[in-house]
Amino acid sequence: LVMFKLHLGNTFHEINDDDFKTLAARTDGYSGADISIVVRDALMQPVRKVQTANSLQESKRSLKN
Repeated sequence: LVMFKLHLGNTFHEINDDDFKTLAARTDGYSGADISIVVRDALMQPVRKVQTANSLQESKRSLKN
Protein backbone atom coordinates (compact mmCIF):
# COMPACT_ATOMS: atom_id res chain seq x y z
CA LEU A 1 0.00 0.00 0.00
CA VAL A 2 2.71 2.45 1.00
CA MET A 3 4.88 1.46 -1.97
CA PHE A 4 2.14 2.41 -4.44
CA LYS A 5 1.66 5.77 -2.77
CA LEU A 6 5.41 6.33 -2.70
CA HIS A 7 5.85 5.57 -6.40
CA LEU A 8 2.86 7.70 -7.39
CA GLY A 9 4.35 10.65 -5.58
CA ASN A 10 2.51 13.87 -6.43
CA THR A 11 0.95 12.42 -9.59
CA PHE A 12 -2.77 13.15 -9.81
CA HIS A 13 -4.90 10.03 -9.44
CA GLU A 14 -8.37 8.98 -8.36
CA ILE A 15 -7.32 5.90 -6.42
CA ASN A 16 -9.09 5.60 -3.08
CA ASP A 17 -7.97 3.67 -0.01
CA ASP A 18 -10.02 0.60 -0.98
CA ASP A 19 -8.33 0.58 -4.40
CA PHE A 20 -4.92 0.81 -2.75
CA LYS A 21 -5.82 -2.11 -0.48
CA THR A 22 -6.89 -4.16 -3.51
CA LEU A 23 -3.65 -3.31 -5.32
CA ALA A 24 -1.64 -4.29 -2.26
CA ALA A 25 -3.46 -7.62 -1.98
CA ARG A 26 -3.03 -8.42 -5.68
CA THR A 27 0.68 -7.62 -5.60
CA ASP A 28 1.53 -9.51 -2.42
CA GLY A 29 5.11 -10.73 -2.76
CA TYR A 30 6.10 -8.09 -5.32
CA SER A 31 9.34 -6.26 -4.64
CA GLY A 32 9.58 -2.48 -4.51
CA ALA A 33 11.13 -2.58 -7.99
CA ASP A 34 8.21 -4.67 -9.27
CA ILE A 35 5.70 -2.18 -7.90
CA SER A 36 7.69 0.68 -9.40
CA ILE A 37 7.40 -0.96 -12.82
CA VAL A 38 3.66 -1.57 -12.36
CA VAL A 39 3.06 2.07 -11.41
CA ARG A 40 5.26 3.42 -14.22
CA ASP A 41 3.49 1.22 -16.76
CA ALA A 42 0.07 2.34 -15.51
CA LEU A 43 1.10 5.99 -15.71
CA MET A 44 2.24 5.51 -19.32
CA GLN A 45 -1.04 3.98 -20.54
CA PRO A 46 -2.67 7.33 -21.44
CA VAL A 47 0.46 8.34 -23.35
CA ARG A 48 0.40 5.08 -25.30
CA LYS A 49 -3.26 5.61 -26.20
CA VAL A 50 -2.53 9.08 -27.56
CA GLN A 51 0.51 7.85 -29.49
CA THR A 52 -1.53 5.01 -31.00
CA ALA A 53 -4.33 7.39 -31.99
CA ASN A 54 -1.85 9.80 -33.55
CA SER A 55 -0.14 6.98 -35.44
CA LEU A 56 -3.48 5.80 -36.81
CA GLN A 57 -4.37 9.31 -37.96
CA GLU A 58 -0.99 9.72 -39.66
CA SER A 59 -1.39 6.35 -41.37
CA LYS A 60 -4.84 7.29 -42.66
CA ARG A 61 -3.49 10.60 -43.99
CA SER A 62 -0.60 8.93 -45.76
CA LEU A 63 -2.96 6.40 -47.37
CA LYS A 64 -5.15 9.22 -48.71
CA ASN A 65 -2.15 10.89 -50.34
